[in-house]
Amino acid sequence: MAVPSLNGVAIPTSMSGRGNYLFLPPEPGTKNGQGVVIPAGPQLLTWTFRWLTPAEYLFWHTTLLGGALSVELTAAELWDHKMVETVFTSGNVHLPRPSGGYRGGLFWGVTVHITDLLPYVIE
Repeated sequence: MAVPSLNGVAIPTSMSGRGNYLFLPPEPGTKNGQGVVIPAGPQLLTWTFRWLTPAEYLFWHTTLLGGALSVELTAAELWDHKMVETVFTSGNVHLPRPSGGYRGGLFWGVTVHITDLLPYVIE
């Protein structure tokens, strides 16, 4: 995987190596009958960009989400919490919100949330 992709759409390379990429695996839950810890809760990716250009912001809003508030993922290639390339079979990507608004021709403080990623990692 050279760059991450969501539902077969590659994240533009101008964004793929930028921003604060925080992948949170599920919390440890209870143990099963064989003593193996079962994960509790979903995996979550929060990807925060100091700024995005209008074209980069519209990639999320228009190209990926088609103007919707969120889109269900059926395929995602992302880096996990160990920065290992991982294929996920489901999840949700949500409309990014610029916390700093739009000024100087850029969207500032944009955070993208990708939630409910499967498969679960039990490490």
